[in-house]
Amino acid sequence: MIKTIAEAEQALAPYVAVAWETTMGKGITTERTLDLSRAVGSPHERLKVIHVAGTSGKTSTSYFVSRLLASTGASVGLTVSPHIYSLTERIQINTVPLGDGLFCEYLSEYLELVGRSKQMPSYFELMIVFALWVFDKQRLDYVVLETGLGGLHDSSNICRRDDKVCVITDIGLDHTDILGNTLSEIAAQKAGIIAPRNQVIMHEQADEIVDVVRNAAGIMNASLDILPSEEYKTYQDRNSRLAFAVARYVAERDNLELPGNALRKLDTTVPGRMQIVKRGESTIILDGAHNEQKTAALIKTLQNKYPGQKFALVVAIKQTKDYQKVVELLSTVASRVIATNFQLSQHAPINSIEPRLIQSAFRTRGIECDIAGSVEQATNQLVQMAEPYVLVTGSLYFLAQVGYFCDL
Repeated sequence: MIKTIAEAEQALAPYVAVAWETTMGKGITTERTLDLSRAVGSPHERLKVIHVAGTSGKTSTSYFVSRLLASTGASVGLTVSPHIYSLTERIQINTVPLGDGLFCEYLSEYLELVGRSKQMPSYFELMIVFALWVFDKQRLDYVVLETGLGGLHDSSNICRRDDKVCVITDIGLDHTDILGNTLSEIAAQKAGIIAPRNQVIMHEQADEIVDVVRNAAGIMNASLDILPSEEYKTYQDRNSRLAFAVARYVAERDNLELPGNALRKLDTTVPGRMQIVKRGESTIILDGAHNEQKTAALIKTLQNKYPGQKFALVVAIKQTKDYQKVVELLSTVASRVIATNFQLSQHAPINSIEPRLIQSAFRTRGIECDIAGSVEQATNQLVQMAEPYVLVTGSLYFLAQVGYFCDL
């Protein structure tokens, strides 16, 4: 019997190794996940799903849709990836993570079923089905399901009921080694979540993106609603507007009462996404902007929210990312920088870019950049900075470790 989250993480460790050794980038399909779900009772067949795919804004939009639907009195499951501060973030009800005790109780029961089934899924496959299994046991009204990578072959795409609502957030160039080298190719992967007769909702984006989504919706006889693009003060304003359109559609379809002030009262705090924490005299902003598109949105938000303000930065960036473009954007708001590294594995092997490369890139742009040898050292320096504004950014996995060492 698993009794603590530490024991839960230990029990899940063998499934991390599966991603390293078997499934990482090799013939990824939904078949393994579908086999697993069927082995534990096919929960994917009984859930009313809002499915969220995209490059930027997936997690925030997922949180906002969940909160808005919960405001109608509905019970709403939410699963996101990666988790930031606790494994329990992957199993949320009305945006509240499952309590440690109940999480461990459910995980014990679920892993026993998986063991009997002789399935050996990867960590992500295992956790997606676990979330669906828990939400089915809880008999929730809705489930907000965030894709992990892409959409077409993502484990979450085993949910294919015709009442599914598909949400496409902003699409950009990321994970090009797996999803494709053009916006059209990447959009096709994201639009792969569309099943027959679904409702699809997205913001207006580049023509090459919209054309792909429109074509995919047409093939599936799905309805497509495209929201006009507007100028927003923060990127969370854009995400919350998209989420509101989704919640309004579901409320009208299912005869729910969405409060008239639901959008105005929406709590837009999301772990690791423009998350603002006060420490003494310092305002610490945590934001996992790990690619060019997300960093550009972050910079625009910071400039609108804190006009003329410079920030002390603490940065670690995942390998495979174009750190030069990220550094170029961050340099526009940086007063000084601490570059560090991290090593962390949730569902795949993850390493960071060498801090000396980040240091060199900042110094080339005239920004003083020091190196910290570990996340713990970097966070100690962060606390000692006593800077009025500190931005912690880069990989979401890095933010998770910063939160641990700083007790944020």
